[in-house]
Amino acid sequence: MPWPWQLIMTKNRLQRLYKKYCVRTEWNIGVVQATDAARRELVTSGRLGPIQWCPRVTILSSRADPFVWPSDEEVRVIYEEIDRWSGRGHIRSISLQRFSRWQRSRSEIVRPYHLSYPFVILWENVWYCIPESAQTGGVDLYFWDPNTDSWQLKRRLLEGAAIVDATLFRHDEIWYLFGTIRGPLAYDTLKIWWSHSIEGQWSLHRSDPAKVDLRSARSAGSFFEVDGRWYRPAQDCTNGYGSALTINRIDTLTPIDFQEKTVSRVQPSPNGPYPHGLHTLSVYGNQILIDGKRVGFSALLPAMKAARKLARLFKS
Repeated sequence: MPWPWQLIMTKNRLQRLYKKYCVRTEWNIGVVQATDAARRELVTSGRLGPIQWCPRVTILSSRADPFVWPSDEEVRVIYEEIDRWSGRGHIRSISLQRFSRWQRSRSEIVRPYHLSYPFVILWENVWYCIPESAQTGGVDLYFWDPNTDSWQLKRRLLEGAAIVDATLFRHDEIWYLFGTIRGPLAYDTLKIWWSHSIEGQWSLHRSDPAKVDLRSARSAGSFFEVDGRWYRPAQDCTNGYGSALTINRIDTLTPIDFQEKTVSRVQPSPNGPYPHGLHTLSVYGNQILIDGKRVGFSALLPAMKAARKLARLFKS
């Protein structure tokens, strides 16, 4: 007869195997119609209006990290699409006008390594994108080339820094880059770099680290303005990665000083289709882009992982 500690170890091992092979985490993107009053409510109480979710792609793929990108043709939503087969993320886009209907997505940036969080910004009539590519150990800047209708690599902004969720913000004619470093400090240690030009030399902020807080360090979307004040969305990782968001009011931002205050917390609706988390919020005009997480059992996941392992064995 097994000892009690052996039963506990067996139970824990079975739980780990179940979580690894049978539990699927699915992300999807949604849009919220936001009036001026709704944006004020967001920064004061953290409340979101009704979310219109995008139709699901497939059972084993996810969409996350949405940003609004008004391209020459139409306003599009650029996001990370997660391929469960390869385990990597790629950057794709869909039309914002047809957001609630099924539509074929368009490939934007694909690399042989993981990409996510495609932060976009317009500067001097040029659209720039900084997808997270922390696996390569740096931050890459892409620009939209209308002649080829494609994103082209411009240059590497920072080398030797595996930054996750890099977010640009221009304030008082100075560029700031917010991010955390891949690894144990990715969830609670905020770092800031600054430069006089988006393609110039970047320097680490004088007060590095700018912030150490599991509730509000890691970036979670573009800065937005409400009633003349600037706000920074951040991830609240106290209950795990991607569980909730905080909205932080910028009080001071210079190359030598940084002060912000958390003013609200945004949580997923427990009664909605994606009740287990959210980790990106992007404000564009009267619309707010959001993503949501759902965790549950998948009978297809074990078969897919077994097939992937067999395919890799045959390939080798």
